[in-house]
Amino acid sequence: MLNALLSSIQTSLTSSGFLIGSVFPVVLFTVVNALLAARAFPAFKTWLGNFEQLSDKTVLFAAISAAILVGSYVLSAITPAVQEMFEGRRWPVSWFEDVLHAGQLARLRRLEARYQACVMGLVDITKALKGDDTAVPPQRPWIDQLNAARLEGRASIFAYRRPPTVDLVVRLRSAGREISATRLFAAMQALLPILRCNHATIEDGASPESRALDGDCDAVIEAIRFARDKYMAERIRLYNLRKVRFPTEADAGEEPSTILLAPTTLGNIARTMRSYAAQHYRLDLEVLWTRLDEALRSSEPFYANLQAAKMQVDFFIACAGLASLTTAAWLVLELVWLRSTVVFTTVGVVGPLAAYAAYALGCRAYIVFADVMRTGIDLFRFKVLSDLHLPLPLSLNDEHDVWLEVASVMGYENFRNATGGEIAVIYKHP
Repeated sequence: MLNALLSSIQTSLTSSGFLIGSVFPVVLFTVVNALLAARAFPAFKTWLGNFEQLSDKTVLFAAISAAILVGSYVLSAITPAVQEMFEGRRWPVSWFEDVLHAGQLARLRRLEARYQACVMGLVDITKALKGDDTAVPPQRPWIDQLNAARLEGRASIFAYRRPPTVDLVVRLRSAGREISATRLFAAMQALLPILRCNHATIEDGASPESRALDGDCDAVIEAIRFARDKYMAERIRLYNLRKVRFPTEADAGEEPSTILLAPTTLGNIARTMRSYAAQHYRLDLEVLWTRLDEALRSSEPFYANLQAAKMQVDFFIACAGLASLTTAAWLVLELVWLRSTVVFTTVGVVGPLAAYAAYALGCRAYIVFADVMRTGIDLFRFKVLSDLHLPLPLSLNDEHDVWLEVASVMGYENFRNATGGEIAVIYKHP
């Protein structure tokens, strides 16, 4: 129901939303099909060449414009169904639901594995910076060990060659890549005996070898700190990526949930809105969307931003649908009738690439739209309670109970709470 109701964020025929989301895709693919038809049908190409000589050009232009307008309106009406298809809830995409779901689950597991590896890497680097009292024997902080070893060296260094492990750390740091604690430890272990036996300093008159050794020591120390920052940033990035692309974790938890993994990327992004509302506030967006939509309309600037984000989604979804339809139609036409190798190859390569590019851009646009929707949930959910003349909760736990009871009464027609008692609805009037 939520996806169907999201189509209510539509605009009139004279609005920019209809123009960009429906008219532009129709015009674009009309031109593309006209070019293909001109190549495949000589008579059509000849007609285009004689177009300037036609006496009824005004009538023809009016007919073409009317056809484009009608086609755009039809496209605007079926765009929600096309979106549901790309979400994996309609055929032909739903025919491959098992395979697609397995692919999405594998992607989610890889993402979670990368996140866990990043967390463990950050733990290892943190221990390296602070020391590890649990080790036997306890280890001092790595930077303290390097600085202490640098002060121990008294002899002048005659020859210094950068160890391979240090060179690897320096190159990884220069490239901005993750550096594991294992590689940093190997670099530190390679430098410690050299530092303890040789004089490393950048004071006046120091030998080039001493300066090089001192520089490598500083480089390893800086690489340790960089590795910490890199793991922290990557951990946050992966966590946010999981939240905006997937509505749930790969493994089912102890608590029951109706929010499951979808078979496509677009479907999973769509479900993140409901997942966010349910996890943070226990608000069932599937039940209360129409009430929230009315609350969102109370702020014209915010609702305009929501419409703009939805307009981008509609444009790319329409382009993806038209590209898929155009590709399938021309491939069938070439196989059955025209049999042009050049056109068949061109359509068979360019068509799927265009459809996939539009779909990928549609997914990115849907991430933006979903983020705006999550903001709307944060900002306007209490207005839903005010509009229903219900008192506002005093704490987050109270809010959880309120939304669960509201959904039970309004959505499930269940007047019993979790403990079996009767739900008491107490109104608050201004």
